[in-house]
Amino acid sequence: MDGRNLFESSAVKILSAKLAGTYPRPSVFISHSRRDKKKARAVARALKASNVDYYFDENDEELQLADEQDDDLKVVGCIENGIERCSHLLGIITEHTKDSWWVP
Repeated sequence: MDGRNLFESSAVKILSAKLAGTYPRPSVFISHSRRDKKKARAVARALKASNVDYYFDENDEELQLADEQDDDLKVVGCIENGIERCSHLLGIITEHTKDSWWVP
């Protein structure tokens, strides 16, 4: 069984169980600069193939809508929500990271 993005609709039951403390699987928040999106996608694919659950912003519809509306406060709320639901954080650190307002 593949890992799931915690914000895909098929993972809602799993996420609910995790929040209730009955879901023991680890989950990884993928932190990255927008300019490293391709690298982040590759990491998400690798986690999925390795049966590890993850949060990848590209699959968070609420975050995508907030980003389209330039609603930075809502984007921050979505990111914090994703971090709270994960047991681990994986930062993709490249030359673009130092210029990112979001990654730190």
